Amino acid sequence: MNDSSTAPLATPLLATKSRSAIGVALKYGLCFIVACGPIGGSWAGVVFERHSAYHHIQVVDEAGTRTLSFNGSRETKMLLKHPLQGHFEYTEYFHMPWLWNTNIQRVLMMGLGGGSAQRAFQHYYTNVFVDTVEIDPVVIDIAKRYFRVAESSTHKIHNNDGRVFLRRVPKP
Repeated sequence: MNDSSTAPLATPLLATKSRSAIGVALKYGLCFIVACGPIGGSWAGVVFERHSAYHHIQVVDEAGTRTLSFNGSRETKMLLKHPLQGHFEYTEYFHMPWLWNTNIQRVLMMGLGGGSAQRAFQHYYTNVFVDTVEIDPVVIDIAKRYFRVAESSTHKIHNNDGRVFLRRVPKP
């Protein structure tokens, strides 16, 4: 009976010859861990990358923040632990119409990105119906998979060109 727990790990000759190989593996393995490992206690790196018909798209996680990039420009960011936080500050201005009209019932957004505004509207304005028009189907998939964007009874995503959508939508 051969019990692997009691078998020797290596013969002395093999151990001597493999020390240099182990040293090289540890050296390069350590370099790999340093290059790809945690930065400031959080993992950093590209979690998704693809070329669509419209963009070179990347989703990058770093220091607890997820960022969506189109062609190298940062489009959306959010905190992974708190998806309603960590966004770009300009999206706060999307709440300003409520200063003038507290009875808004329907909103149309052209472009989805990572859906910062859509997530906020679903959270804060539960009685408001939001239509989002996004031309790139890859962006829609990424927003759902990586940025917690969800369609619901109050949020519908339309995969369409915004100009075409506006020409075809029924007028009130």
